[in-house]
Amino acid sequence: MDEIYSINDASFEKQLAYEKIKLLFDNAGLICIGTAITYLAMAALFWTSGSHLLLLLWLASMATVLLAQTWTLHQFRQLTANDPAIHFWARLFALGSGINGIVLGMLPWIVMDASSAFIVISLIVITCGLVSASIGTNSAYPLAFFAFATPAILMLDARLAIEESLIEYAPLLLIYFVAASMASKNFSSLVHESIEKSLQNKALLKELEIKKDEAERANRQKTRFLAAASHDLRQPIHAIDLFADVLEQKLKDGEQQQLLSKMRDSVGSMASLLDSLLDMSKLDAGLVRVERRSFALATLAFNLQEEFSGQANDKHLHFNTAIDTALLERCIIDSDPALLENILRNLLSNAIKYTETGTITLSCQHQNGSYVLSVSDSGIGIAAHEQKKIFDEFYQIDNPERDRSKGIGLGLSIVKRLSHLLEHPFSFTSVAGQGSSFTICVPSGQATDVAAAMPEVRHKLVAHIMVIDDDQTILEGMERMLSTWGCRVLTAQSISESTDLLKNGDFPDLVVADFRLRDDQTGVEAIRAVRNIAGDPKLPGIIITGDTEPARLHEMKVAGFEVLHKPLKAVRLRALIQFALKQRESNP
Repeated sequence: MDEIYSINDASFEKQLAYEKIKLLFDNAGLICIGTAITYLAMAALFWTSGSHLLLLLWLASMATVLLAQTWTLHQFRQLTANDPAIHFWARLFALGSGINGIVLGMLPWIVMDASSAFIVISLIVITCGLVSASIGTNSAYPLAFFAFATPAILMLDARLAIEESLIEYAPLLLIYFVAASMASKNFSSLVHESIEKSLQNKALLKELEIKKDEAERANRQKTRFLAAASHDLRQPIHAIDLFADVLEQKLKDGEQQQLLSKMRDSVGSMASLLDSLLDMSKLDAGLVRVERRSFALATLAFNLQEEFSGQANDKHLHFNTAIDTALLERCIIDSDPALLENILRNLLSNAIKYTETGTITLSCQHQNGSYVLSVSDSGIGIAAHEQKKIFDEFYQIDNPERDRSKGIGLGLSIVKRLSHLLEHPFSFTSVAGQGSSFTICVPSGQATDVAAAMPEVRHKLVAHIMVIDDDQTILEGMERMLSTWGCRVLTAQSISESTDLLKNGDFPDLVVADFRLRDDQTGVEAIRAVRNIAGDPKLPGIIITGDTEPARLHEMKVAGFEVLHKPLKAVRLRALIQFALKQRESNP
């Protein structure tokens, strides 16, 4: 907008209407491309489920509508804010959206097979997904949303209603439609208010000659409103999840359950992508506050190792924390712990995503009074001509198919902006086909400012530990975690199994036991049994429990063992193990 209007001027209302319609048409190109790709994919998906002739006619109808909307977009771009024809073209675009919704609503009548759970699930999920997407793309002009969503939902709802086995889904679909309509209304109001505020602030800046920095704050208001709308965008996704819950009760076949699981994974991916977009919106809006302080790197390094070593193992990669123990013991840095962790998490996540074989390394070096943290990988690397683009929003390397498991291309953009916010120098080197290394330079902190430091936690644990739990998944997780800390681990699911394992005389230094075991046995009894066979009445023991019953808690207290409550915090378990072993050394 080049011209500034007075807030009380009638032309202000015209400009406001123009900006809203312009936002609609700004999204139109993306809408047409996305719709064409989606409809072609749907036709391919259901090719064997309906009449080929009808599907081809359906595609032809879609193509005609999209061509008409593309022509409408071209005509609108030739108009100005004062042209009275802008409303005509907006209504014409909404008419095209309505016809588009009718075309989408025709598909269930062509391919529906009530006996096929796959077809039913696909039709519901695809229709609801397209309607949910249109909440954002048509938010500036609600008529376009309702013109599209109403026939699409009602025609699918009618098709479900005439099938006796599917009629129960019809009212649920209507509930979703109501929720989506409310979300659209709320989002539309926020966009209207955002554009209105933006125009008002520009007018005020012109009238009052406010400084440039105040104008920049006003220009960020739109992003603040969009960030606030995150909840409304999540509501339709939640509705899809409700459909999945209903279907889960109906589907018994293994293959059907697998399809449902994939659908849930897709919903989870959508939520994850929305979280990334929300992080970016907060940065755009200036809502991220830096709270720098001195803290020990050790805890952060251990937490990252625990989280990402598991992810690396899942891809058969080696995760290496290449930080000298002596350096880690004295490493005090000055930064915002949460924001620095966000940076390193994004770098490690990217490294794992783009590495198929080899090693992921987290390292630290002391240079010129600062600490240089590095994340290196042996992945695909970055070609020289792409290295200037990797920090652009939504830019991805080697993901032409837009695999959602590789994210949406915001990770490095967030890293760059956070490092700038923290004033931490950031750099990288990469060779295509050989890997990449990203480094961030963090200033040293003051050890006197670090409260309640626990140097023991920063050492490798050299201990033989027995874990007793009747849940195999828990045992595997504990074994993996303790092993990464440097422990030798022995696992058992019962008291009898634990005592059998110790008959060779290889006794542990400490026992970790879940309180509730099989056959009404307890962790207290398990630790006592290990003590008896080891002939060591002072063998350290830790009880892990989810119990809150007073009698149970009293029993554990009287037994004299250390107790940790679920959900378990790894850093607390590590500190308690370190403490128990140190106490044992002091009082053998």
